Amino acid sequence: MSYVPKYIIKRMVPADALKNVDMDGKGSVDGFALKYVNVLAPLQIEKDFDVEDLKKQLFDAEVRVDGSALDVKRGAIFAVGKKITLDNIADLGGISLPVGGHLFIYFPQAGGLGAGKHTLVLTTKYMERVEETVLERDMAGVMNGKELLG
Repeated sequence: MSYVPKYIIKRMVPADALKNVDMDGKGSVDGFALKYVNVLAPLQIEKDFDVEDLKKQLFDAEVRVDGSALDVKRGAIFAVGKKITLDNIADLGGISLPVGGHLFIYFPQAGGLGAGKHTLVLTTKYMERVEETVLERDMAGVMNGKELLG
């Protein structure tokens, strides 16, 4: 994985990117998801990628919502019909995400997030470089768990 400039990250997270999630479709919100759209170029993850390097980059990131830190290791990535967690991250091998394709980053949190504007702060580390990206997004509604799989 390589460095992505902040202005590109901001384009990757559309205005309606933040949604609460009713995972089982039974009417209670179990968490929230943030949608990322591939705006750069087709993304191909090789089958034999360095799993430990990707774990470090994805699951060692720091995410804060409205000032509260989230446990990224409890989250999941939903991409191309797969739910990816820390335990099965190797399943990302061989996937392809076209330009315009999207993925969701899901965080379990009973009740999700309230209505209105939320501030998300993403701190990533790549080699010696530490970057902080601040996004303000309005809660854009509720989706069910099946929608996460796309």
